[in-house]
Amino acid sequence: MAEKESQSSNSGNKSTSEDSRTENSLQSSPINLLIHHITTTSSSASDYTIIPSSMESITPERKKCASCNITSTDNIPLKKCSKCQSVAYCTRECQKIDFKRHKKTCVTAAQLYSSTANFNMETRNKNGSKNMKEGFKKGLQKWQFDT
Repeated sequence: MAEKESQSSNSGNKSTSEDSRTENSLQSSPINLLIHHITTTSSSASDYTIIPSSMESITPERKKCASCNITSTDNIPLKKCSKCQSVAYCTRECQKIDFKRHKKTCVTAAQLYSSTANFNMETRNKNGSKNMKEGFKKGLQKWQFDT
């Protein structure tokens, strides 16, 4: 019976050591370190915006068409996706070709964009008319490709 108790205590030590290793690895991960920092130094997690490292792939250093990889020039301006602003296209046809691939990431990128972007919202003057100079977001609009 003493053997069973020692075996169970040894197995308990194994799980305890495994738990502590798992806990240490979780604590040392960058996201958990950030969460720990936020919870210990800030009264609110909303004081911080977490931007994933995948943002580097969302916003390329050079502006290239996401479909045909043509580099943006003065003669070939690229138009960004109106939803997520993370990819750009040289023509409407390129946008249509790339849509099947892009739609998988567009929603996530759009949520990230909307949470980090600084929008100038449309305002009304004192007399009730809209201020048309503010409030427009640049994006990939149908009329831009029809010209």
